[in-house]
Amino acid sequence: MKRFIFIQLMVGLGFLGANLLTPWLYRQVPSDFKRTQFLIKKLKDPELSPDVMVFGNSIGMSGINAQIIVDSLDQYARCYNFSSVGQSIYESALYYPMLPGSTKLVVQLIRADLLAESLPKLDQEELRNFYFFGYDFGQAIDKSLEVDMGLDYINNTSALDLNYQSRTVIANFLNNSIRNIMRKDLDLDRLNRELLFPNVYKSPISTKKMQQMISLYNPKEPLNYFQPNEETLQYFEKVQAYFDSRGIEFVVGIYPINPNLNNFTEQYKASIEQRLKDLKVPFFDFSNKLVMEDFIDHWHISRTGAEKLTQHLVQRLKP
Repeated sequence: MKRFIFIQLMVGLGFLGANLLTPWLYRQVPSDFKRTQFLIKKLKDPELSPDVMVFGNSIGMSGINAQIIVDSLDQYARCYNFSSVGQSIYESALYYPMLPGSTKLVVQLIRADLLAESLPKLDQEELRNFYFFGYDFGQAIDKSLEVDMGLDYINNTSALDLNYQSRTVIANFLNNSIRNIMRKDLDLDRLNRELLFPNVYKSPISTKKMQQMISLYNPKEPLNYFQPNEETLQYFEKVQAYFDSRGIEFVVGIYPINPNLNNFTEQYKASIEQRLKDLKVPFFDFSNKLVMEDFIDHWHISRTGAEKLTQHLVQRLKP
């Protein structure tokens, strides 16, 4: 009986030790989430004094070269691309309170089809990433913007439970390691060191893989008219008011659409600019600015395509 109790005690202590070790593992092992840690750390650095900040997902990482903005516009000496893999609109907002006082302009990037939908609450895994990487949820950006982003999950969950729910960090580490070995077309080290042009793609995917991705992501039926979601537009108006109160200009850029995704019809793309041109928030429509050769897959942009897209952004930003 004593032996059984001893074994149970040791197992329990083992689980507790593993639980308490999770935050350290989260910060140490390579994973898909490490760029979040890198960006939070950089925003806490008092030497970071940006003029322009760009936020978006992996399309933004591949598509905007911040150095071109600096080289092309005299009014901006420092520009950084804070896009990250899978960065949602609400995830971008978590960084907003951390922006230094030097910030003059924020560029938020979004896909047109996502602008036509309601914004989902932050995924719990996204929130745990920020929690383990030292993000201060007391900044309460959800209260400033008067929107429910799902931040109550962090406030209402114990530290032990958050640790337990993040036990998949080792599986993510293994997945990341295997992908580093298998995907020779990716330079994933750039995720954790690049603030200007974090494009990780070395080469386009194969024609066969491209066809598979186009088949998967092309809308099932032709889309002929773009209709933005009213609640999402209202959210961006709140963001603009928030930045106005801080003396920061705010614009929203619409990602280019790969012409291979042909169910986003020419009529659909033409209607984007028409529908967004008279709104309170400045929207820059780049949906029709690139050709097929400017993409390395169904959505992500090649380095030459990024130069073109960034130049289009520069033209819109010129005084």
